[in-house]
Amino acid sequence: MFRDRGAAGEMLVHRLTQLCLAESVVLGVAAGGVAVGYPVARRLGVPLDVVVVHRLRAPDSPHATLGAATEDRIVVGDRPPIDGIRRAHAAIDRQARRFHQRHAPVPLADRTAVVVDDGVMTGATARAACLLARRRGARRVVFAAPVMPIRAIADLSDVADDLPRIVTAPSVPVLSPWYASFPTLDDEDVVDLLDRFDAKLANSS
Repeated sequence: MFRDRGAAGEMLVHRLTQLCLAESVVLGVAAGGVAVGYPVARRLGVPLDVVVVHRLRAPDSPHATLGAATEDRIVVGDRPPIDGIRRAHAAIDRQARRFHQRHAPVPLADRTAVVVDDGVMTGATARAACLLARRRGARRVVFAAPVMPIRAIADLSDVADDLPRIVTAPSVPVLSPWYASFPTLDDEDVVDLLDRFDAKLANSS
């Protein structure tokens, strides 16, 4: 069990040993992945950015994940409902604009995108985020998370060049049992983390 997302990030950074730091960027999946990615980017001394991904759920079963949608109109999954995709993309656009009002997106062309989340359940969110990094020009995509299920690792091998993790679990139906403290994070928390990261970067330069 991890103390919290920050502590998980401090542990995860030790698994990221095969990186060219001069060309790497950490992309935290909002919102929990930004909290894990913050200490990863700080320890590695690389830029931190955010990627917005929404899970697409079945209308009659909100706990069932049908896929995921992310920026640039990327959708993955098994026939998710069109209305759900439209709503997700509208919300994604709003969030992405808010996050990047003060924090310009970090270019990914010919760089290594280190996509970080607070865990993997079905792998849909991870797949969407990796595809987004590819579309934006990343030469290499690394997906890192504290805990991943065995099946998702196999499923993600075609979109990620490396899948560093701390725990490989038989299954991960929910993430909260893996953390002693796992509060719900919102857009304000993401903006605050990005602000803090930029402030530390400015103070160190």
